[in-house]
Amino acid sequence: MDGRKQEILKSDLKNSKYFNKRVVYFILLVILFSVLVCFVPMIFDNNSNDVSLVDVTDNILLNNNLPLTDISGKTLDASNVRKEFLNEVAFSIKGIGNEEKAVRYEICLINEVTGEEINSNYVKIYLTDNDNKPFNFYNGNAVPVYQSLRISEGSADGKVIYSDIIKGKEIKKFKLRVWLSDAYILNETDRYFSAKIVVRKVS
Repeated sequence: MDGRKQEILKSDLKNSKYFNKRVVYFILLVILFSVLVCFVPMIFDNNSNDVSLVDVTDNILLNNNLPLTDISGKTLDASNVRKEFLNEVAFSIKGIGNEEKAVRYEICLINEVTGEEINSNYVKIYLTDNDNKPFNFYNGNAVPVYQSLRISEGSADGKVIYSDIIKGKEIKKFKLRVWLSDAYILNETDRYFSAKIVVRKVS
């Protein structure tokens, strides 16, 4: 009789161990599932946001007839100067997607070849906000030239003029000014610098 009881106790103990293992496995699966449910959507939400360029009416077009000093290029009323001498383009970018999520972007200027080109070492690039306040890279004494800007990872022909983050439905406004450096030596051959503004999401 005692032997029978011992076998029953051993069987119950064995079943109890299996039961405990199943409970532990079940709890672990529930925890893992909860983590996936919480974090996977967050990852995809971040990647789903985007950015677009809006309110751009013109591309950049500059000729080599009137070099300007940096002071003149920054302060002249662009509406009173021919576009080929001082080209000012106002534009905006808009975040697309979740308002709580931010995406990194870069604004690029892509050079478009149009016959005889101006050497880009003499093309001044000046970027401000809508209130004419220059961004950090442009608030020094010397205005950068196109050639000195960082090459865009998305286009070998493009140079990055600005990079930042933007949230979904957020709108940012910019003004871009381009002029010919006063270090340029005038000649009889007409030359041009043509470029378009693009914006892209940075992964």
